[in-house]
Amino acid sequence: MRTAAFLLPILMCAGLLCACEKLDLTEDGESSNGGGTPSPSLSALTISEALSQSEVEKDVAVTGYIVGYIQGTSLSNAQFDCPTDEANTNMLLADDINETDVANLLPVRLTTTGEDFRLQLNLYDHPEYLYQPITIEGYLDSYFTVNGITKIYSYTFGTSGNTSYTPQTDHSEAVLEGR
Repeated sequence: MRTAAFLLPILMCAGLLCACEKLDLTEDGESSNGGGTPSPSLSALTISEALSQSEVEKDVAVTGYIVGYIQGTSLSNAQFDCPTDEANTNMLLADDINETDVANLLPVRLTTTGEDFRLQLNLYDHPEYLYQPITIEGYLDSYFTVNGITKIYSYTFGTSGNTSYTPQTDHSEAVLEGR
């Protein structure tokens, strides 16, 4: 009886420890579970699919074209060219390379914490990225009052493994005029 009374608390503690999930912390001390690392089994959503998601605050992959950025604090200030004065802090993705209706645009925050995606993807320093297809794995949440990517985990240019594309419309002058 004494052995059972002694072993019971030890077994209960062992059971509790086994049931606990490891909590991974990022460099800034935030938990990376539930918004930290993408699942390797994510299927890429179209931009319209990502915009219509009723459940946000989740990891997703999205594929679309970089069509511009938002100047200021409102989606209605969408710009469909490259900034001329400073690096943009966000970018806009669309299913169609010629899209200009803000209702069909997915905003993506370009952060500087952790991996500096603003430095890597801003259109001021990289005007060649305008109208390029891109797949982004990130965290879908409310951004500019619509669904958007608020944290990027990774990105690849091209769609379905293609790293080159042929635009349906020649936008080369628009890219050059944006600088």
